[in-house]
Amino acid sequence: AAQQGNAAAQFALGRSYDKGEGVAQDPGTAVKWYRLSADEGNPWAQWALARHYSSGDGVNQNSKQAFELFAKAAKQGNAPAQLDLAKAYDEGLGTAQDLGEALVWYRSAAERGDQWAQYKLGYFYLDGKGVSKDPAKAVKWFGKSAEQGNGQAQLELANAYDEGEGVDRDVPRAIVWYKKAAEQQIVSAQVKLGLIYEEGLGTNKDLMEAAKWYKKAADHGHALAQERLRLLTGRL
Repeated sequence: AAQQGNAAAQFALGRSYDKGEGVAQDPGTAVKWYRLSADEGNPWAQWALARHYSSGDGVNQNSKQAFELFAKAAKQGNAPAQLDLAKAYDEGLGTAQDLGEALVWYRSAAERGDQWAQYKLGYFYLDGKGVSKDPAKAVKWFGKSAEQGNGQAQLELANAYDEGEGVDRDVPRAIVWYKKAAEQQIVSAQVKLGLIYEEGLGTNKDLMEAAKWYKKAADHGHALAQERLRLLTGRL
C-alpha cells in the first residue's frame, strides 16, 4: 500500500523506521516515507517530517523547511504541529519572531487539549507576552494543564493559589498543587514545600516534613535547599 501511494500506509512505514518497530531504526528511510506521505497532504507525516528538519535527524537541519511543514499540518488541525508552530513563532525559529501569531497557535493547540500549549498560553497571560496581562486567564489555562499532570503548570497553579494572583488566596490548595509538582521532581516546588513546613505557612509546622522536601531538592543540587537542610538537621 505504501508503494502504491497510500498516505496513511506511507506514514505508518515511516514511523516504523523512525521508532525501530519491526525494522531496524533508520531515520533517513523514515524521512523518505514521511516525505511521500506529507506530499499527499497527511498532516501527521508533515508534522513528523518537520520534526526531523528541526532536529537534523536523518536529514540536513533546516528550520525554515520545518516551519513551513509545521504550518501545513497546523492548518489541518494537527495539535502537536500547532504547538510546534507556536514555538517557532515564539522563538523565531525558521521565521521572524511574532508573539501574536504564537499566541494564536498556542490557543488553538490548547483548545484541542494539548497540555504544553495550555501551560504556554497560561504563561503568556501571566507574563503579558503578546497579550495584555490577565492572571485569571493564566490560572484557567494552568489549571487545565495541571489537571492533565503537567508539572510546570502545577507549580504555576500552586504559586497562584499561594499568592492570590488571578484567584482567591488558598494556601491549603496551593500545598496540594505544590506536592503534585514536587512529586514530578519540580525542584522549586520541593523547596517551597520545605519552606512552608519549616515556617508553618498555612499549615502546621512540621520540621521532619520540611527536611524531607529539602532533601529531595538538595539531592538535585539546589544550593538553598542544601543550606536549609544543613541548618534544619541541627534542630531535629
